[in-house]
Amino acid sequence: MTTDADVSLDLVVRGPGQPPADATNYLGGISDVLQDKIVGRNLDVAHLGELAAVALYRDDRQIRHIEYGERAPNQPSYTVRIHHLSPPTAAPAASTPPDAALEETPTERGRRVVAALAAKGAELVSSSSRSTRYRAAG
Repeated sequence: MTTDADVSLDLVVRGPGQPPADATNYLGGISDVLQDKIVGRNLDVAHLGELAAVALYRDDRQIRHIEYGERAPNQPSYTVRIHHLSPPTAAPAASTPPDAALEETPTERGRRVVAALAAKGAELVSSSSRSTRYRAAG
């Protein structure tokens, strides 16, 4: 399900030393991935794998508040939290296959989305020409 509500996005990036990218790159990439990528857009999203079917909100213009932070533990990771700022108006996600939505519990779907986000984050970092010390732990 996607929402029409205004949302807040909170992002915490963790890892030793300076992250390999800046806050605007992280925030822009994550907000694009979490928006509806199908409706009204002519985009090739094949590179996103399972994340192509993920949509938490219709458009990243719905993000009205952003919080970003960096922490310095030894294990690289990140946390994304989305909060409703206005009363949500749920709408069916056009990008979710109908049979998957019927057979998956919200917890199962959440775990699948988190795993796909983690895998994509590791792929993006490891394909960078910068230091690979920020690869996600497998």
